[in-house]
Amino acid sequence: MIMPDVNPLVAIRDQERALAQKIRAAQERATARIADARARADALKQTAEREGVRDADALYQAGLERARAQAGEIEKNGQAQSVARADAGRAHLARAVESIIAFVLPRVEK
Repeated sequence: MIMPDVNPLVAIRDQERALAQKIRAAQERATARIADARARADALKQTAEREGVRDADALYQAGLERARAQAGEIEKNGQAQSVARADAGRAHLARAVESIIAFVLPRVEK
């Protein structure tokens, strides 16, 4: 509302200043909101990265434990097979020696 004793150009200038102040205030609020959103995004990103590293490490450790357990079973089975083959070899050793001697030193028939 323009008063009769106020110059219309001054009134327009005052309104322009008031609008400029409102625009600056809105820009400052928007800048603050953007900064807050960026900070929250960075925090979420860091949390996700930490959780990702933690989960990847947990998967790695679980896989490592499974691999170690399998390696232990393979070693245990290998040792058992080795003992079984050694026992089987001992059982046939006398016959093998006799066969070798018979081949190398054939019996002379009279």
